[in-house]
Order: sequence, then structure tokens, then C-alpha cells
Amino acid sequence: MTGFQRLCGNPLGIGFSFSFRPFPILLLALLTSCRPTYDGLVAVQVPKDVWLARLHQVADDAQVIDVRFPSEYRKARIEGAVNMSYIGRFKRKARTLDPQRPTFIYCETAHRSPFATRTLKRMGFKQIIDLKGGYSVLRE
Repeated sequence: MTGFQRLCGNPLGIGFSFSFRPFPILLLALLTSCRPTYDGLVAVQVPKDVWLARLHQVADDAQVIDVRFPSEYRKARIEGAVNMSYIGRFKRKARTLDPQRPTFIYCETAHRSPFATRTLKRMGFKQIIDLKGGYSVLRE
């Protein structure tokens, strides 16, 4: 199984290998149908208003994870957020968190956070809320 298949599953439902050179249209179809999945569940990102409302509801019990690079985190962040850059030892750092507590996660543009969310799901986290659009929408 290739890394692409592990990430996206088999979007066309056919057996294939990337050892052959698919036609550009087939490749485009495969790439555009790729969505991060959590062991069969499609990733759900919630809009800014919903994310902030849920965070406010459970503020005392929430874990807020910023998966951006440390340089991005130093420039601006959500108060109380912990920086756990997805690039570099994310899984090891995530083991310090409580998988039973609500976990709010964000990155800059919502491209890294779905992958971090998938990792947390596989680690047994139950309540993960991912910010659609990332931190960039909070600045608007």
C-alpha cells in the first residue's frame, strides 16, 4: 500500500499501483478526490463561529493545540494554546495530552491540522474540533 493510499484510501474503488504511469486525467481525479480520513470517517472542520462557541462552552476543560511552526506561533496565537508543530515529534508531544478532554486544533490555513487530527484520532482522542480555514480566519 502506498502512502497515497494510506492517506486517501482507494477513492475509485479499484486495485492500482503507482508503479505504472496513469493518464493525467486519472491522476487528477485521484488527487482531487483525496480527503483526509480518520479510519473511514471523513475529516470534519468546523467554521470559526462554531469552533469559538464550542471552545467557550468547555473553556475550563479544553486543550488547545497549535500545530503551526514555532516561528508562526511566536508571532500570534490563541491564548492558552500549546504549540505542537505537526512537522517534528508531534506524536510524542501528543502523548502528554489527555485523550478524554475536548481538543481544539488549528494551523495557519487548515492544511496541516487535518493530518494532526487524524493522528490524534488514531491515538484514541475522542473529541477533536478542527478550525476550518485555520488561524488566518481568526485574523479577519
